[in-house]
Amino acid sequence: YIFEATAEDEMNYKRMYGDAWFSFSEKKAGWHTNRFVEIVAAGSVPWMSDIEEAPRPVQSTFPMALLRAARALPGVLPGGRIGPGFNQTQYIEVASQLLRFGRHRLTT
Repeated sequence: YIFEATAEDEMNYKRMYGDAWFSFSEKKAGWHTNRFVEIVAAGSVPWMSDIEEAPRPVQSTFPMALLRAARALPGVLPGGRIGPGFNQTQYIEVASQLLRFGRHRLTT
């Protein structure tokens, strides 16, 4: 998503992440991207399809256990889609832990 350089469009961009259960992100120039931080800060869970391919030093800085736990929740389909049996309570627990991780590790 590309937004215009206005405060309102940026707010809508961040609101989209906050409204989503999962938000897609992928490696571009590198593994550590602002998009990952934006997704976590908005309270969504990043869905990085190729995160398991990241080098071990990169994986050590990502909350891999939480990302795996979110993917393994009942009713979570490939690509972060939600299907039958999705358990909101379990999702909220994992997303809350991820948000705490972000507050402690992704801010200055």
